Amino acid sequence: MKVNINGSDLGVDIVKDNTMQAVHDSDLVELLKSLGVYDDVINGKYKCLFCNSKITLENIDSIMPCDGEVQFTCDNKDCHLKLLGWK
Repeated sequence: MKVNINGSDLGVDIVKDNTMQAVHDSDLVELLKSLGVYDDVINGKYKCLFCNSKITLENIDSIMPCDGEVQFTCDNKDCHLKLLGWK
């Protein structure tokens, strides 16, 4: 599945071989640290790909690669539906 924002394909493959990986809340900090983005998330550097809201530990819905960088979407219902391709 490719993520499409405002008619523009971001080239993000969020589903590979029809599978998605999940991370338990208790493992989220370690995952962010392993990706080298924890401090930037804590400091408010990242924004949701869809609505541009600041990403926090509390509102991360998805983490994905995009153009060689780590990108995020927030847990806003509309953003989640866009991520799934349903909106």
